[in-house]
Amino acid sequence: MAYKKSQSAVAGISFRPEVLEFVDEVAEQEGRTRSNFINQLVREHAARIGVDIPTSPIRQGRKPREEEQMA
Repeated sequence: MAYKKSQSAVAGISFRPEVLEFVDEVAEQEGRTRSNFINQLVREHAARIGVDIPTSPIRQGRKPREEEQMA
């Protein structure tokens, strides 16, 4: 399978220790990475306030996630 160059940007963000502990615990429970979990939180918040953040597959041939199929 051919892969596209990652479209991710790296951002250094400071978290309070208890917040980062929560993020890590929930991400692990959901089988996600920390980054994926935080990205999903931001997308959900944007949707609640009426902002659409379009998704773009990182690799060719990727199956759409369930929420992308419902859109």
